[in-house]
Amino acid sequence: MKYWTIPILLAMLPVLQTSKIKHKYTGPKCLSGFCIKGGSKQKLAAIFGKNPKNNAFYCYMAKEPNAFVQYVIEEEYKLKAEIITWGSLVITDFDNCGGRSVMTSASAKELKTLEGIGLGSTEAEVIHAYGKPVEREVVTPKDVQNTANSMFVGPTSQPRKISANLGDTILTYKSDFDDLSFTFVLLRKGRVSGIRTAHQE
Repeated sequence: MKYWTIPILLAMLPVLQTSKIKHKYTGPKCLSGFCIKGGSKQKLAAIFGKNPKNNAFYCYMAKEPNAFVQYVIEEEYKLKAEIITWGSLVITDFDNCGGRSVMTSASAKELKTLEGIGLGSTEAEVIHAYGKPVEREVVTPKDVQNTANSMFVGPTSQPRKISANLGDTILTYKSDFDDLSFTFVLLRKGRVSGIRTAHQE
């Protein structure tokens, strides 16, 4: 290395150190039958007993555990022999169905991610499964509406009644690249009260 290059490299160090880190999506690939890759419709039909139609809104309530599930499948298609799903699925421990839920006998295991993360999981368990989130946001009382909207899909995106106790922290897993997948994990006192996994434009 020539000596004249050393000052240039030293001058570049602050720029290199402060450059934005690019994040890959490290969140769940599947949540309660909704899978970004590998197909979702058959899996969802096996859990909830109904083969979903494109752009139709579905909402279920489970007793054990006490959970509400919302999902919309926008489209499924094959890409290089792999099935890609566009859509979103949400699981919460509060009513996100606007009073229009259908009872389901889905088990606790079926209402989790492949890594076993579900309602009641701890923040430490989430980070152990998926790594450090891209964002960790503390929810204030003023953010209750936005928090609610992040955990609702379909025509009931504006809930009738919004509790101030939906959660106090949101973990976000997303990508800075072309991957259009994202997951929001809502925490209440350190435990999961809601999860939304989506693959959307």
